[in-house]
Amino acid sequence: MRGGRRRRHCPPALTPEQVRYAANELLAGHLIKHIAINLEVDRKTLHRALSGQGAYAGILAEPLAGKPGSRPILSADKVACAATLRAAQATTGQIAAQLHVHRNTATAALVRRGAYAGQAEI
Repeated sequence: MRGGRRRRHCPPALTPEQVRYAANELLAGHLIKHIAINLEVDRKTLHRALSGQGAYAGILAEPLAGKPGSRPILSADKVACAATLRAAQATTGQIAAQLHVHRNTATAALVRRGAYAGQAEI
């Protein structure tokens, strides 16, 4: 084999019960960092399990969309305000300044990405 490391296949680090427990804890508002510490697993592994990737596919009936653990900073009415400002030809920087958030947060809200993925179009 040329270059790189050879990937070894190993069993999943988390059991299905642990993945369900982590999903319930996340929905209850606990931080993903603390859940990973409680389960004694790496945060990257926990993200992979909660999003249903690799060996963890099919454990959760509905894998968590976007980045697990991300919560929307902007409320639905502020996202609507951002959409209104965008329709009025405001730049992303102007929208971010108006809403007192970072430009990346304003962009994510406008294009319904990350924590804003589940929100309906206004």
